[in-house]
Amino acid sequence: LLLSDMGRQITAALDLPTVIRTVYKNVNEVMDAPIFGIGTINNDKKQIIYSHFFINGEEQHPAITISFDEENRLSNWCIENQEDIFINDFENEYSNYISSPTRGKMVEKRNSLIYIPLVTDKVIGVLTVQSIHKNAYDEEDLHILESLAAYIAIALDNTDAYTQIQQAQIEIEHQNMKITDSLRYASDIQEVILPYQEEMIEMFPKHFVIYKPKDIVSGDFYWAKEKKGRKFIAVADCTGHGV
Repeated sequence: LLLSDMGRQITAALDLPTVIRTVYKNVNEVMDAPIFGIGTINNDKKQIIYSHFFINGEEQHPAITISFDEENRLSNWCIENQEDIFINDFENEYSNYISSPTRGKMVEKRNSLIYIPLVTDKVIGVLTVQSIHKNAYDEEDLHILESLAAYIAIALDNTDAYTQIQQAQIEIEHQNMKITDSLRYASDIQEVILPYQEEMIEMFPKHFVIYKPKDIVSGDFYWAKEKKGRKFIAVADCTGHGV
């Protein structure tokens, strides 16, 4: 696949798990990626969250979290500096980025690894590909991941917007249900006030009623009553009616 084709597949996804699985599938077609993950930033919790990551083709659970405060974490270095990390011999090259070697959170032992920051108008996450073997990656692999990172950042931005839209839709539907329930309750009360059809026929054998509430409950109503041989009828036009 061309990178542009991969990019279209990635940006077409609208939820985070699908984005990550689509990226993983595409990355595996162009390089060896036994260890793969996309970490997203949660500023409220001050964490990088790898909600879905893969080891040797298997999706791993539970999620891995890295606190912003954890020292000597390559994920933190990549995001803080907004720069790539490219290592092919961890023991001899880690000092280019962190002061002391730390055990990997995805796998304890790794020798080759790449980290790419995911950036839109701000840093929103990090992409990593790792291997237990030395010299597993070359400059071409790095450039491919850099190109894909732009598509991934757009996809993550889209998923965030889509999630917000879904949440707003759920809230609107919930509020609409509450309003509709209130209107129906008011309509039930209103129906009690209206004269029964049998009463109307008895008082006015030849009559018709056009009564069409616009929004479940009507702002207008009619009333009829017979008392001491006299027939009374009223049609009321209400203003500013509410529930």
